[in-house]
Formats: sequence, structure tokens, C-alpha cells
Amino acid sequence: MAKNRSLDGFEFEEEKPPLPPSLRPTRVLVIAVDDYCNGIVDLKNPVGDAKEFIRIICENYQIDAAKVTTLFNAEASLENIFAAFEKIVNEITADENFIFWFSGHGELYTPTGRGYWIPADGRPNVRPTWLSNNAVKDFLESMQAHHVFGIVDSCFSGTLFRKMPPGNTQIAEKLDALPSRYLLTSGRETVVSDGREGAHSPFAQALFNHLQNNPNAALPVSELATAVKLSPSLSANRETPRGSHLPIKNSEGGEFIFYKKGFVPQVAKTEIRRPITDTRRVNSATPPTAVTPLPTAAEPQIPNDLKGFIKEIRTLIGDGKTEKVFDIFEKHIDPDRDIYNDLLLLQSRRKRLLREKRSGLVSDSHYSVSSARIEHSLLSYVSELEQKDLL
Repeated sequence: MAKNRSLDGFEFEEEKPPLPPSLRPTRVLVIAVDDYCNGIVDLKNPVGDAKEFIRIICENYQIDAAKVTTLFNAEASLENIFAAFEKIVNEITADENFIFWFSGHGELYTPTGRGYWIPADGRPNVRPTWLSNNAVKDFLESMQAHHVFGIVDSCFSGTLFRKMPPGNTQIAEKLDALPSRYLLTSGRETVVSDGREGAHSPFAQALFNHLQNNPNAALPVSELATAVKLSPSLSANRETPRGSHLPIKNSEGGEFIFYKKGFVPQVAKTEIRRPITDTRRVNSATPPTAVTPLPTAAEPQIPNDLKGFIKEIRTLIGDGKTEKVFDIFEKHIDPDRDIYNDLLLLQSRRKRLLREKRSGLVSDSHYSVSSARIEHSLLSYVSELEQKDLL
């Protein structure tokens, strides 16, 4: 790493640019169960949905089929699912990404509000034979993967988003390459449809439509999630998918991106700039320039109805008033709603970006790209808002 001195009196180190994200290998674990043992009702489409997902991502995006592990039907026992996750936790590195998929039965244990995946050998009403969402979260917190993107198509899959204390994390890379733990589920805390036999579930079909017909070379998972949530077919079935960052350790607000085959993203070289200890450059006799404070803008009137609220927020985001948007969310979003915690994480990411910018640790281009991503995430969360989220 070479040190250089610039004309403005700063010492900086030239770093090798990070690998283009498309060159970061991605491991994939796909679990699907049609045929259940022990008297649990069979399903019609999970395995077919899982195979179609593998086909689409391997044919269209930079996913290596050799890195896909599958557990279908009897293979998807509780023991095998645990073993597959543990293998990935033990082997995966911070220079790899991880995608996981589960389609099958899900169950909610009402006294605790916890959700569970039902493996092929799960037994009715015997929770120790199921895989809890908390166990899945533990696996995701333990692994060193850079990005994790999970897709869960089962009943009560939205309980994975139940609030838990965020872990203490350290920023190890530039803000445009933050690690993430992002999840897309077919429903919230509800039952979802398996679909017609021989077809796909409504959620899976909406997902496949957008993955297959995506015209862009780079598809962020938040954009994919938004497209799926707004699918007319899901609205007709009254299903409400959810896509969001998980508030767990190693979830720093980044995003996995599906890159089309043949596309190579460009990563700019960055400089870490630090002031030189050289008092000769400082003229202490020069008085500071007086700054005339700008007039304070009038507070926007925030409508109480959801439609008006969303319109006002989108206008502010379009005007680049990101900090004002976060202030409004703090005052108008119910702290007991899951989306409030998601917004706190995004606000923390924005504050860190501003601190890094003021300290000269990110270039103008990195700052612009990261700010745009934060605004994009804000718009995604706005599209999720429901009237009951507002105070």
C-alpha cells in the first residue's frame, strides 16, 4: 500500500480496488418439501418452484450451478437442514455471498409468536421436530458471508422479521460495500397459497416473472422485493410479501445484487485521506470566515392519511431531503411496528455515511452512490407502509 502526499497537505494511501461484486462467489442452499411424513398434509409445488428458481438464477445471472446445494423432500430432514447450514457457517468466508431458499409448510406457535419451518420428517404439534426462525437467525448471524439473501415461501414466514436487538458491528469496508442480511418472504404472519397443482405458488410465480424479465444488468434485492410486493396477482390473492434487512449482527445495510451474465461492474479506486501533522501549513492568524445562517424552512404539513403521507415523503426524497424524511418517520411511525426498526437501521447507515464523508474516508462518487442506495431503500420502505404503521 503506497503512501502519497497531495498538494492540499493531506497524506493518503492508495488501496487496491476491491474485487468487482460479480466476482464474489455465491453459495446457494435450496430446501423444498412436497412430500411429508408423519401425517402432515403434502404440498403440490415447493420442489417444482425450487427447481425453477435454480434454473432462472443460473441461466440468467452470475450464479454457478456447481455451488448450489439442494435438499428436496426426504433429504430435507431436520438433521440434514441443520447440517447443511452448519457446513456453510463453518466454510463460507467474508469474500463470498450466500442465498438460501425454503419452500414448504410453516407453522406459528401462538403462545410465543415464533414461526417455524416444517422439515420433511416434522411431526404434527411436536415443536422439537421443527426448525425455528430463531435457529435460522442464529445461523445467519454466525456466518462470515458478505451478503446473505434469503427467500422463504411458507406460511407465517414473516415472523422472521420479529424485532430483536441489533448486534454491535464494525465497518470493515467502504460504505458502498457493506455486508447485508436481507430476507424476502411470501407472507407476513399469515397463511399463504401453495397454488394450483403443476403450477407455481402465487409468490413464486411473481418472483420468477421479475427475475426472468428483468431488463437491467444489475438488480438489487430491494428492487426485486418491491416489484414482487406490487405484483397484481398477489394483490388479487390478498397476499402481502415482505422484503427487508434483518436487524441482526453483520447486517450493515448493504445489498446483494443479481448481476446478469457477462456484466462486469466497475469499482473505483478509493483514497483514505488523513491530515498531516505539519503546523507550518496552518495560519492561526487568519480569522474564521463568518457564516450567515440560512433561513429555517417551514415545517412541511404531514397528512394523517396513508396516501397523503406517502406522497409527501416521496416528494421529500425526490428533493434530496433525506434527513427530514428520517425526522418525520421518527415522529409519525409507531415504534412498535417492525418497519420502525428497519428505518432506524437505515438512518444509522445514513449517519455513518455522513461521518465518513466529513472525515474524507469516502470519495464523492462513493458518497453519491451510497446516498442513492439509501434513498432507493427509503422508497422501498415507503411502498410497504400501512395505515396502522402511522401514529
